[in-house]
Amino acid sequence: MAPAPAQQPQKRIGIFTAGIIVALALLVDGLQFLLTWSVVFIPLSFLLTFFAAVGFFVWFAILGVNYFDKNAGLKVVASLGSVVAELIPVINAVPATTLGVVVIVTQTMLEDKGVSLKVSPRTLRKAAIGAATGGAAGAARAALRQQGRREQQEAPVRTSSVRPTPRPANDNIPPAANDSLPAADSRRSA
Repeated sequence: MAPAPAQQPQKRIGIFTAGIIVALALLVDGLQFLLTWSVVFIPLSFLLTFFAAVGFFVWFAILGVNYFDKNAGLKVVASLGSVVAELIPVINAVPATTLGVVVIVTQTMLEDKGVSLKVSPRTLRKAAIGAATGGAAGAARAALRQQGRREQQEAPVRTSSVRPTPRPANDNIPPAANDSLPAADSRRSA
């Protein structure tokens, strides 16, 4: 019996699929930008936001992206932040849908490679505030800032076994003045 070949981890989102998803998100944001210029088309912009959010959610669900596991907080914040940003009439000209999709795709691809981006409730709270004030971009920035702070806190503390050398008592005297004092004393005694 031949040994079973080692299974490689399955990619949920490949490069080609990611490119298509991001291109479609750019198309949605471009249409919303054009619809923003006219007050008459703002309701159409809201409908486009709703259908785009549902469409991307279903597409990601078909690809196997999980919004409900313990590491999915950033995905949820990116999705909700982009929807909220796109519902605000002037701010929906910003490509929030594209930013939200890029965050979800990037986090999913990192998870597939084995890199885990754990998001704490405190990070989610800050990201939600960032999403409310700056859309998906604000949410992503807040979450990544908090993630960086957590990594710095969790970094192992390096202690050195080498002790610092003791400083001399007259260390605050400049070297030139310190050198001239003994020489002046030797001249006086001569």
